[in-house]
Amino acid sequence: MSDYLTADTPIEQLLIHPGIPRFVVLPGGTPQLHSSEMLGWRKMSELVEELKARYASRIVVFDLPPLLVSADVLAFAPHIEAALLVVEEGKTQRDDIRRSAELLDSTHLIGTVLNKSDGPFVSAYGRS
Repeated sequence: MSDYLTADTPIEQLLIHPGIPRFVVLPGGTPQLHSSEMLGWRKMSELVEELKARYASRIVVFDLPPLLVSADVLAFAPHIEAALLVVEEGKTQRDDIRRSAELLDSTHLIGTVLNKSDGPFVSAYGRS
């Protein structure tokens, strides 16, 4: 993605097709010093619109850094239709979760994922 934004590399040259049907990856590329500013660029808006048009029948997922660590998520939030909040078991504090939800107040928060849990898996239908 950084090559698209900074070097004008065509999107077709950056997309990776790993051989999984209907699955395409656009790597982030080289970390950028001013990434939150770049995510607010008009060119980023154009990229999001192109991906939505190119993959209209698919869900496009953007994996962003932790919300409370950088401004990237807030800079990118106007481009997204929904957010999924990922929290790390044993590390993410309740106040951080509340603060994150508040910061995403104007974004449709569709759920939360508990990451790095070492507890037993319990589904909606009972233990698995």
